[in-house]
Amino acid sequence: VIRLMFEENFLVRKAVTKVIALRDNANLRDGLRQALKSLKDERVKTREYAANALGYLGYADPEKVVPALLESLKDEACTVKAATAEALGRVDYPHPQTVIYSLLDVVNDESEYVSSNAVIA
Repeated sequence: VIRLMFEENFLVRKAVTKVIALRDNANLRDGLRQALKSLKDERVKTREYAANALGYLGYADPEKVVPALLESLKDEACTVKAATAEALGRVDYPHPQTVIYSLLDVVNDESEYVSSNAVIA
């Protein structure tokens, strides 16, 4: 099930991630662990998918997920930064000012995709 979080098809990734997020079990812990690890993958698509997954799974451990996403917001790939900004908007973090300041840093990103996701988040 976890490997499907990185499926090429967006609808499959989204559905699987939501199913994992709804279940408080080993799949959730494994999904979080794999997505956090994948944020550092050499492949851009894998990092993008990982950020997206963490937006749905991050509620389970925001203290671990949000700092990793904040670091990912500095990624060189605009698709990763955009997915990260969107994910940060989904995760409830007890220190929202930290997230807000980081999102403000990318509001003027050269990529409209990144800047719009940062504003929406």
